[in-house]
Amino acid sequence: MWAGFKKTVITGGVGIALLVLGLILLYCFPLIFSYIIQKNLPLAKGSMSYKLWKDIPLPLYQKIYFFNVTNPEEFLQQKSKPKLVEIGPYTYRSWWTKENITWNNNDTVTYREVKKYVFKPELSVGSENDVITTVNFPMLAAASWLRNTSPLEEIAASILMFLTREKIFIQRKVKQLAYEGYPDLLTVIAPLIHPDVPKTHGYFGWFYGKNDTDDGEFTVFTGKDSISKFNTIKNWNGTQSLKYWTGECNKIAGTSEY
Repeated sequence: MWAGFKKTVITGGVGIALLVLGLILLYCFPLIFSYIIQKNLPLAKGSMSYKLWKDIPLPLYQKIYFFNVTNPEEFLQQKSKPKLVEIGPYTYRSWWTKENITWNNNDTVTYREVKKYVFKPELSVGSENDVITTVNFPMLAAASWLRNTSPLEEIAASILMFLTREKIFIQRKVKQLAYEGYPDLLTVIAPLIHPDVPKTHGYFGWFYGKNDTDDGEFTVFTGKDSISKFNTIKNWNGTQSLKYWTGECNKIAGTSEY
């Protein structure tokens, strides 16, 4: 009988101890967790997050798809609607590395992030030398812009397109449409006519000039003063807004990762 009573007391004591411990952990765990986050997450040399932030170790892939026009001549002759076939993915392995890192006194850090892309044929449907029939985007962009210009400028541009023998549809290799680019006279002339058009050394490609380069100078919050600001952009190239659109579309917000 005494042995049974003793066992009950011990069991009850252990239960009460576990209950008290559980209540303490329930109350203290959020505080402990918050302390660990505040101590290790903010960006600083040697912090837990710094190495992952500086050189992203996870494999990053970019998958590109194209719409190949299979009946360009019939469409131009108004015999049929354009027939499009989606081709892809053409996969690129990417590496993102932050360089020129400067720590500022206002709990921000300034840097440039270099992104490098390498084609991975084993993860793609074909070769970078595959030929795609697609629309001549520089020509279509120029035609769209001309709708809001003066008649004289429109006539001059029309003559220029005729002399350069620009066509609505072109055939280019995947690597030319992606990062390598291809020569296009309109990309030389456009910045001379419209200063806001980026200069591309006479080449066009959807991602031309984006391989092994950076997207400009970013300044982000380290999260030291407020963890809610962690890696949030303060400004880009010294400014807090863009000039390409209107209203909220020009606002620079969010983080630098995507």
